[in-house]
Amino acid sequence: MNLRPTIALLALTMLSTPALAQDPADPAWREFQHALGAPAPIGANADHPLAASLVRPFPAIDLVEVNPRKYLLGSDLYHERALSADNSIGCFICHAGPMSGTDGRTVPRGVAQAEGKVNALSVLNAAFNFRQFWNGRAITLADQALMPLVTPHEMANTLEQVLATLQADRAYVDEFTALYPDGITSNNLADAIAHFERTSFAVTDTPFQHFLQGDTTALTEQEQRGWQRFQDIGCGSCHNGIGLGGNSYQKLGALQPRFPVVREPGPNDAGLAERTNRAQDLYVVKVPSLHNVAVTEPYLHDGSLDSLQSVTAEMARYQLGRELSEEDIGDIVAFLVALNGAPEGLMLEGEIMQLALLQDCGDGPEGSSSGGSGLAREQSDCGTEPFAGKPAPTDSSPTGPSLSGPAPTDHQSAYRAAQATLLPAFARLQDALANVDSGTVAHFDFVQAEHLELIRHARALQHPPSALSAASRQCLQNGASRLLQEVMLLELPIADYLQARAMLGVVEAHRTAPGLDSPSAAALAALRAPYQSAATEALQSINDTPIGAVAGLFAACPL
Repeated sequence: MNLRPTIALLALTMLSTPALAQDPADPAWREFQHALGAPAPIGANADHPLAASLVRPFPAIDLVEVNPRKYLLGSDLYHERALSADNSIGCFICHAGPMSGTDGRTVPRGVAQAEGKVNALSVLNAAFNFRQFWNGRAITLADQALMPLVTPHEMANTLEQVLATLQADRAYVDEFTALYPDGITSNNLADAIAHFERTSFAVTDTPFQHFLQGDTTALTEQEQRGWQRFQDIGCGSCHNGIGLGGNSYQKLGALQPRFPVVREPGPNDAGLAERTNRAQDLYVVKVPSLHNVAVTEPYLHDGSLDSLQSVTAEMARYQLGRELSEEDIGDIVAFLVALNGAPEGLMLEGEIMQLALLQDCGDGPEGSSSGGSGLAREQSDCGTEPFAGKPAPTDSSPTGPSLSGPAPTDHQSAYRAAQATLLPAFARLQDALANVDSGTVAHFDFVQAEHLELIRHARALQHPPSALSAASRQCLQNGASRLLQEVMLLELPIADYLQARAMLGVVEAHRTAPGLDSPSAAALAALRAPYQSAATEALQSINDTPIGAVAGLFAACPL
């Protein structure tokens, strides 16, 4: 293998990224940095010519953004059966990356063959989702990474036992210590797994991606017919954005009731209502991404449909109010198959391993192995200080300008910068909603990206600098707690608005591309009215959120 390009890439990466070992030992500063994280990938490619269109292409994987040793540690952890209560399963059992990112079962099986509640969503391109799980209970990949470990019907462990298991393994202790100043912690465990997933399960090379990049021959004539029909009948009202989904919630049976027509609902059908206890959220679930959908059967949250043909027909019937012809179904299915591609991160794994080797040893010979069977453990142990991925900017928005200059390198400066981000981020959220409302932007990604910007900064502000007086820290924590509450509450009016907006798109599709089963003009007007009212009400609720007043609470706290 010619390592010259790899060595050049390593040099570039080392110049552009600081060593984690340089991070201060202050726990509050580390907690701030972990909470802040980085801008959500759902806002990626905001400057692409197709940025305002229904869909835009995924960004290519940039190895400069990958920390090789962290990637390999995350891979070890992802495949580690010892993280489960009885050493029987790892993350990969339910989410097999090389195939589909899922397990092919109706519902997954956990420790002692415990039966899961809902179908396992694919991890392919999951980083581009606005939330994780069908009911959106995890915000980031790092949040999600810890939840299966402690869920009784999944890995059935406790976080304390998981950390103790890792602490008892000398190889893991060495790997964590090399990457993180504080070694093995739940935050670092989640961070390593999420870093691996973001890279390993990225799917960016598909016929449809090539089509979006300007290759008009990338799709067959039938696939192009399917893509056009997909748009015409209103599928894109919900399945839009960079992931063709993964950016909103929608009711299963949005236009025609699915329950109890198909079957009686059960406790595992509650969806978002399981979290909100709102009756209107019954049967409301995250709209899944459609990329690689052809290999992620069975479909829906209950795994009840086992073919693309059946799920396409049923979604058209209950979500769009249409009975599709066999020709339409065939064309749309052909288009959906064109969304398939292999996870590029897995194909890059050899190069990542070479980078990790060079990271340890420079351009010298291999050192001795540190033992163990994981990918990270196979790398030589040359004692070279590892480097981190690019530091997250303190104020970088996928739909707005970034602050110029380097990110703050001390806690107090970073804390001030996070405070200064709040009002501009809320204003950008309002602008993103206005762009969707006016039809200027045909997808929901940038709305969710701006909400996630608010969330990550509000989370970071929970951790004020430890150098401050106890009174100042308490004052800041009180304001930050109130801020986070208000920011998190925005999830529901945003969800309500986007659900209504999607259904307005479905109604409009009946007007612009009517079928034999489309309602009359009068009936469409009657359908439209409650959705428009719901959208208007939700927008007003969002605009009334007192972000400005809450942000003002920080002014009374010395910093």
